[in-house]
Amino acid sequence: MRDPADFVIVDGPTATMYCGSHAAGHIGQILLVGPDNTIQWARAEESVEDFDPWCEAVVLIDVRHRVLALYGELGMSWFEGVLTPSTFELQYAYRAAYYALLAQAWPGWELQWAYEGMDDIVRYLGDRYRGDNYGPGPTLSEPWYDRSPVYVDPESDNPGDSLLVTHAVEPGAPLRAYHLYNDENSAFGIGATLATALPPTGLVTELPYPPTSGLHLDLGARHAMVWTIRELAGLRSDWPRLWPGWQLEFHNDRYETQLARCDGRLFILEPDMASAWDHLTRWATPGMTATARSQVRHTPRWPALVCPPRRDGRRRAAPRQHSRDA
Repeated sequence: MRDPADFVIVDGPTATMYCGSHAAGHIGQILLVGPDNTIQWARAEESVEDFDPWCEAVVLIDVRHRVLALYGELGMSWFEGVLTPSTFELQYAYRAAYYALLAQAWPGWELQWAYEGMDDIVRYLGDRYRGDNYGPGPTLSEPWYDRSPVYVDPESDNPGDSLLVTHAVEPGAPLRAYHLYNDENSAFGIGATLATALPPTGLVTELPYPPTSGLHLDLGARHAMVWTIRELAGLRSDWPRLWPGWQLEFHNDRYETQLARCDGRLFILEPDMASAWDHLTRWATPGMTATARSQVRHTPRWPALVCPPRRDGRRRAAPRQHSRDA
């Protein structure tokens, strides 16, 4: 069974692509060998002209700017092999611990995450991307016209697609918090009607672990704050259509920004970093793990992938749209 991952090596004006047919489930281990060995490993894989339309993960290595950017399903596809239904609550902690390990393996490099998946990768490549497999990009799921959001069952063994939605009906009113099942980002796809579709029942006041994404709504100001550790493909491109008149503020993977707007009325247990380190010790040397743990004073953050400036000092515009083969 194929489990493809694409590698893009950028060196100035050129970008070369390689596809590891079974690499997506092992990206974590591959990258921990450092930049030189990772590049050597990628170049030994199949050279391709375009992205594999079925790829599960993409790694972008910008040699001159020393940027490592990546994405995978749920923001951590390579961890699913060691996560069991009883340890899904470790997703945020795994992500944070892995960031610290990767910083040890790639010293002096910027580590960035493509929160919008391939959209961000293609945007970063700009004119260097000439492929045809990738069209205007995936979009947020279409609205649920005939049903209301599904609440996460507290006994569910698959909280991997969970969304925390918080808002107050009016200024000064008690905060309402909902823990939704967000399969294929369908809750975002509901659009602005989500705020009025949520009933006054099914509220939560605490969560045993951070969800995979969050949405805080200021109904009066029509302002939305979003964070995520999973891919939100099409977030920026679809937002004006699905949330007309609403301002979007994106906070990468910082769930605390949502808690800060809840004025202490919502509690989320902190990520279980100790358990995450216990699992990740199998991927790194004891020295690397010890150094990474000692340098973590706060939960490490994945900044968003940003386009490098052009030679004239301006940021690259969004890439041309390409047709996707049926």
